Amino acid sequence: PLRGNVKISGYAIVKSVPQADTLVLVGSGPAGKAPPEKVLILSGIVVPRIARRKDAVDEPYAFHAKEFMRKLVIGKRVKFTVTYIHGESGREYGTAELENVGDLTEKLVAEGWAKLKPAKEPANKSKDKDAKVKPEQEKYEILSAKEAAAIEAKIGLHAAKPVANAVRTVEHLTAADQIKEFFNANRGKKLNCIVEQVREGSSLRLELPEKTHKVFVLHLAGVQAPRIPVPKSGVYICKHWLAWCLFTVFV
Repeated sequence: PLRGNVKISGYAIVKSVPQADTLVLVGSGPAGKAPPEKVLILSGIVVPRIARRKDAVDEPYAFHAKEFMRKLVIGKRVKFTVTYIHGESGREYGTAELENVGDLTEKLVAEGWAKLKPAKEPANKSKDKDAKVKPEQEKYEILSAKEAAAIEAKIGLHAAKPVANAVRTVEHLTAADQIKEFFNANRGKKLNCIVEQVREGSSLRLELPEKTHKVFVLHLAGVQAPRIPVPKSGVYICKHWLAWCLFTVFV
């Protein structure tokens, strides 16, 4: 497999945004087969991280940064370029561009939702004044200018005072009593949720962004899509099967 510095370009649809700097891309494949997927991490920046474990806490503004990127690119076609593949993890780093928006790394930095990683070497290190500026050096200078403007404007991560909801509080509804209580409190209501994952054609993992964010699995009533095998973890199967059943019956 390829590792180190590479250059792989193409076009793909953004399937999901797990973190502000991470895009799950899906391409086109042969009929009857699952399309190829690629996880691309935007290089050269640092973003606040969304907690992936239930007992962990988001970094400040992680949800705001992720939501900014998700609303901007979800379901849209982007041009991506992989420039580096990590030797051990195989993670792919690079850039992505969206029509009428441009470079997504630059957009994140300009809006204050990402910070620039320190340059490996100073931009003015070359002693030859007539030396040609390298593309990566030029890119760094552009990002540096956009970051300086965001800091000056005190936007995003650079806000003078953190907002009250800078760190979200999350409740994962997996236990039977939690699900029943949530159902009884919201029966008949229309709730504006974020689709975090399409588990199967009729199963959605949703996040309800209230004061305390509620995360749960919804199974569409009256329909059943082809099943995708669930990981062989007793707790996972039990909890999510329970959530599917309850929402199939009541919603």
